[in-house]
Amino acid sequence: MRVLNLAFYLCLIVLYQFKIYYWLNRPVSGVLLYMPSFKKLLIVDGDINYCQTLAKRLSRRYQVSIATTAKEAQLQIPSQKFDLAIIEQRLPDANGLSLLEFLRSQAPHCRVLMLTLKGNISSAVEAMRLGALDYLPKPISPECIQASLLGKTSGSQLDLDERPLTLAENEQNYLEFVMIQCGGNISYAAQCLGIHRQSLQRMLKRVVTPNL
Repeated sequence: MRVLNLAFYLCLIVLYQFKIYYWLNRPVSGVLLYMPSFKKLLIVDGDINYCQTLAKRLSRRYQVSIATTAKEAQLQIPSQKFDLAIIEQRLPDANGLSLLEFLRSQAPHCRVLMLTLKGNISSAVEAMRLGALDYLPKPISPECIQASLLGKTSGSQLDLDERPLTLAENEQNYLEFVMIQCGGNISYAAQCLGIHRQSLQRMLKRVVTPNL
């Protein structure tokens, strides 16, 4: 009889603890009162709607933060110690490759996925050289992104744009590459290219290269 009573009380304790856990984890105005120890994920994309949609889909597995510019991301990176990041290559205020380089310098352990609307082999190679885990062309489903974060797929299995690039696209890619190598310093980049600073500024305006 005592054994039955003990078993009954143990069941009550387990049920009570479960009830408390459920109550702590209930959504309140979209925010959890109790935050599980999920890995921290940073999503950086100029499209706020895309950021929010992707964050909602991934929030069950990760503690998600979002940013729509490189500047916003750079303010979060030093203090948040992100475990994972998803970065769009073409941001409103910078090339995502420069943000990738900054993130890796601050958090070498961080696993980074690069996304792009216009993928090409040269950009993919540069992203990998800078430490990206994968390079994925958009549009791409949250399921594919999740699989890549878990290491279950690779961008090499996806269709990158392998068509011959136009002269303008080649010029833009090369200028972006040089600017990244020169740390965004226009004067130094112009010196490396053997042209005047003003000429490089005009070229950057013409190809609409993001400020680095």
